[in-house]
Amino acid sequence: MVREFVIRHDWAGRDVSRRASCQDFVVTSGEHEVIIRVWLTFSLLGAWGIGGRCGAEIVTPRAALSCLKDHLEVTSALRNHEITMTAGDVTELGDERTIRPGPKQNPYQWKECLYQERTKAGLVCGARHDQDQLKGLTTRAACRECDLPSTDVLCRNLMYPRTLPSGMDGLGLASRKVVDAQCDIRSAEFDRQPGLCVPGGHACWVQTHIAEEAPLAGGGTGPQFSVGEAIDQLNMAFRTRYGRKLIHIEHARSIEDLMSECPTDDAFQLKLQVLAGLLESMDLSGLVTEQETKDSQGTMDLLECLFKRDLPKLPGQHLRNLRSVNKLSNAYPRHPRV
Repeated sequence: MVREFVIRHDWAGRDVSRRASCQDFVVTSGEHEVIIRVWLTFSLLGAWGIGGRCGAEIVTPRAALSCLKDHLEVTSALRNHEITMTAGDVTELGDERTIRPGPKQNPYQWKECLYQERTKAGLVCGARHDQDQLKGLTTRAACRECDLPSTDVLCRNLMYPRTLPSGMDGLGLASRKVVDAQCDIRSAEFDRQPGLCVPGGHACWVQTHIAEEAPLAGGGTGPQFSVGEAIDQLNMAFRTRYGRKLIHIEHARSIEDLMSECPTDDAFQLKLQVLAGLLESMDLSGLVTEQETKDSQGTMDLLECLFKRDLPKLPGQHLRNLRSVNKLSNAYPRHPRV
């Protein structure tokens, strides 16, 4: 099963107080339309070696659009959202906000060009003009200087670009130049020069992203994951911040029970009770003060105190979902295997 997203660029800006630049995209899927804002921190751009230089004007929309498409690959519900890509290692996921680490090395040093064709001798421009005396000879350096934008941010309506070599220097071919192009929808903004057919250029810019949902074991669609890996990552993040694991697994069989199929009511009861047991085992002692835990009862209350103090922007529905697990588990008789 595939999902189609239509992406349009809405706005770009900088926020010095947040030390980040942002790109806003309007994303449409079926009848749903949302705005997703992608932030790129100055620290990340600095780690990539471009900082506030003019190179950021090229890299920022490429990085933001790539980040957006990665987000669309895993999202289960399309909603207004904010993504921050930073140089740190912390990843926070929520209904309204995602914070994720960016690549440590700049992945945008070289332009992406789907018109490059590799031969035994080297690269050839697949968009070469019939009058090209060099028969399309090109290099990565020449392509980087070409006025055809990186094709990962190119509008889907740009068609039939044609290039010619634009000059030679003592080191060989200096660049290529677009001498002709067509617009599939004959936009009034199109000037036969594709340099503005990018996010933040012409207002008619648009791309389509197709995300394929992976099949789940036993049918259905959605992202595949490992409960064990998820718990390991959670424990690692918790240990980094608080110096201890959050969830303790007494029996490895518990993970098997959670990942197994759920064909019967008994199997469902078992999963609820196993999950409730893992939640009850969370080690939160000493992480909040007696004043903060006043009138608190049980693990969920302690977790709520911790959330309010350290993660005040975390959507409240996450804690409500965990409380629901306990309520459902208590509604069933204790399963003999737990």
